Amino acid sequence: MTQGWQRRSTPLLFVAFVLPNLTPALRSQELELRRAVANPADGAAAATAVTTILRNELHASQSDQLARLLELGEPAIPACFARLAGLSIEGDSVAEGIDSTTGGPSEPPPDHQLLLHALRSFPESAVDEFLRGAIALAPELRDTLAIMRVSGELGRAASLALLQSAMAGLDPRFHGHPVVAGTLRNALAAILAGDRTARGDLERFLLALPPAFATCTIEAIRAADRDLASALSARLLGRQPELDRVLLEDLERHPPQRARDGFAMAEVLRKLSASETAAVHRASSYSLRRFADVLSARALIVRLGDTDERVRKVAHRSLLEMSGVALGNSTKEWLDWVNAEVSWLAGPGSEWVGALDSDNVAEVLQALGSLARKKIHADVFAAPIGAVLRHRKLELRLAACEALARLGTLACREELATVLDDRDPQVAALAARLLGRSGVTR
Repeated sequence: MTQGWQRRSTPLLFVAFVLPNLTPALRSQELELRRAVANPADGAAAATAVTTILRNELHASQSDQLARLLELGEPAIPACFARLAGLSIEGDSVAEGIDSTTGGPSEPPPDHQLLLHALRSFPESAVDEFLRGAIALAPELRDTLAIMRVSGELGRAASLALLQSAMAGLDPRFHGHPVVAGTLRNALAAILAGDRTARGDLERFLLALPPAFATCTIEAIRAADRDLASALSARLLGRQPELDRVLLEDLERHPPQRARDGFAMAEVLRKLSASETAAVHRASSYSLRRFADVLSARALIVRLGDTDERVRKVAHRSLLEMSGVALGNSTKEWLDWVNAEVSWLAGPGSEWVGALDSDNVAEVLQALGSLARKKIHADVFAAPIGAVLRHRKLELRLAACEALARLGTLACREELATVLDDRDPQVAALAARLLGRSGVTR
């Protein structure tokens, strides 16, 4: 065992063993959870046997130790958990262990992996039943944290319910506490890495959490799958006002990277105009600037007449950024503008789109220039301009790259990304440079 591990575990001997009716010598090192196993005699014998197996005076292999632990059956679960909790109690022991002698990550002691493997090998229902009981009877925060860490290390979807139970029973004084948030984030990350099926329960999990833990939860989900986090945020927005505020703040830090997620998010943001919470109303108006289209513009124009002056100001600022035109805060002015844009799209705009198929290079270049000035219709133009990326004329392909970059929506960026590996190095290099300016990396 490295010195780093010794320093982490030495001050925390209170978690060295858990639970009931063990010998007096062992009880002094137990968590006071007081949960009895089905047969006290079997529990005490199993705890003693676990201690003997881990002491490993006969230098048995880990596979032999594991086989002996499993032979003890379910009564050994409390003692195995107690030992593992003792090794995991300070921070995420595997992911964040630092060896004080080298300054680098330390390896967990052999017992850690052995005990974890044993708990994963016991019947899942029995382990979860024990942990649920332990959560209900955990006397102190540090005990709850130990249970959360072990639940995460089990790395299976069922552990989400254990984390949810731990959060539900948490003293409100600790809502948002950084240590609890960090433990939850790391435990959730381990579960998502260990069992992909856990992703299907995340929506329900997030809705059941105290809102103070929403940020760290979204962070853990994003670490596992960035696009999943964006899609989940779009599904959750509008469900709980307190959660909405957290998700909208997160949206500003981490906007969607896929067009389909952007479309879903924009639809939800438009609906949030009906929110009774001024902060949510204002934040959603600000976020709508990212999703330029006629529907979003109309939603913002409605908000120009909001009773809250701050919402009106935010809606106006978003319209200015989305449209690229300099109009005042008059609802009528903006309605006239958006109606004119709709008429343009049906008339000249449609003709310019048709011109993209012309054999006349100058005509296609003129069409690209005209369409690139209409960001409000960018998602409509993304596919037709994207088709020009495959034109036989290099000049037109380069111009199409510029037009898509100027429009700049997620759909346009996705079209531009299709030529990152183009056979012509000039097209590939230009696409990479233009995407790089918008913050997109390969």
